[in-house]
Amino acid sequence: MENLKQMRKNLNLSQQELAKKLQLAKATYARYEIGASEPPIEVLISIADYFGCSIDYLLGHKTNNIIHLDSFTAKEKVAINLMKELDDDQLTLLLGYLARMTNTSLDEVRRQIEEK
Repeated sequence: MENLKQMRKNLNLSQQELAKKLQLAKATYARYEIGASEPPIEVLISIADYFGCSIDYLLGHKTNNIIHLDSFTAKEKVAINLMKELDDDQLTLLLGYLARMTNTSLDEVRRQIEEK
């Protein structure tokens, strides 16, 4: 589970702390993190739920352009939730505003939208 260690470190947790939160023995958790053993599906689900990510991500399956919740600050999460409430016209205005704030051309914004 190649992403497990990095996600744990992103939260500044020790193996012992995370194992306790997941109700696992530290040695068991440590084996999962280094790939010495594989967790049963129930444990995979618990770990994915804890980190707010997919099991695919935990297992290192490469997916395109997926951003995981653990990479966002609290302010960014609030901004995303507010943004989800916007209609299409409001979202277009917001994209233009963000483009100006970040010195990104509108052509670049359009190109990124078309890629998705």
